[in-house]
Amino acid sequence: MGLDMYLYRKKKNVPVGRDDEKIAYWRKANAVRKYFIDKCGYPANGNCQPYPVKKEQLVTLVKICMDIWREYTWRVQEYTDEHPENTVQEMNDAVWADMRDYCEENLPSESGFFFGDTSYDDWYLDRLIGTAQEVTNVINLVDWDTEDVYYYEWW
Repeated sequence: MGLDMYLYRKKKNVPVGRDDEKIAYWRKANAVRKYFIDKCGYPANGNCQPYPVKKEQLVTLVKICMDIWREYTWRVQEYTDEHPENTVQEMNDAVWADMRDYCEENLPSESGFFFGDTSYDDWYLDRLIGTAQEVTNVINLVDWDTEDVYYYEWW
């Protein structure tokens, strides 16, 4: 049991149905869920309901994920240059402590029943990198002139 989130595509002007194609999946990526709630206007209690997603919303999500990745890699390089004697674990702990406010501002995590860990760490970053890759594939896969995309979650 846990937070499962999906993107589906369907033909325009056709009701949501069983023949819709699942084109993206996340498990316990609560920061991505929070993006859809906060930035796309979906209700926080929208469990098991389809919500339309615009291409621009997905483009913005990819940009946010990549901005966090770039900020993390920049801070890793800066820390490594300033503290070459420290271990990888010390560096990682220090960088994530420093990244907390940046992540909270740009793509905050969200707690919830079975929503997964809310820490800002390698797991969080891994989910964002995966999100950027998967959503970029969705953006390129969908024929936005003839198809619609919707977000669906189950928890």
